Amino acid sequence: MLTALEPADGDSILSLADARAHLNLTADDSFHDTAVIALRDAAIDFVERYTGKALSQRLFEWTLDRFTSVINLPIGPVASDGAGISYYDSEGVDTPLVDGDWFFGRDRIVAAYGKSWPYANGHPGGVRITFKAGYEADIPPMLLAGVKLAMTSLFENRASPDFTAATRCCDGYRSPVL
Repeated sequence: MLTALEPADGDSILSLADARAHLNLTADDSFHDTAVIALRDAAIDFVERYTGKALSQRLFEWTLDRFTSVINLPIGPVASDGAGISYYDSEGVDTPLVDGDWFFGRDRIVAAYGKSWPYANGHPGGVRITFKAGYEADIPPMLLAGVKLAMTSLFENRASPDFTAATRCCDGYRSPVL
């Protein structure tokens, strides 16, 4: 299970002023601001889930039942700092792995050369990986366009939004599902 330990910073991705401008709302329409923020944040969530890319950099925790030879992380782009791995050993003790026993490589984690993953006792959620992922700056323009199009569809078609245009913008950034 993937859990964001910090919420997405919607305003750093698409400011309220830019969202309002995109929706052609004037200063007189400020009573819509609460709805615009909610729809913007929903559109950001949609794009992140669809692409597997975090639009703002933040901390995540992912739990697994056991180690696999290569651990493909469910969201990227991954930053190498702020990461840690722990697991429940055969005695049920929460045990952190030493940083040199593993490393990141292109949104995945592998055991270091000559090292192997420990036995994680088969405990459901027994392996916990904490990592930082997301764009620090310069969100790709097509992903930002996807957010704007999804937000527009949510705003204009509340009963039946159509995300076709948003998904087309995001398709080139979508992480493959394995």
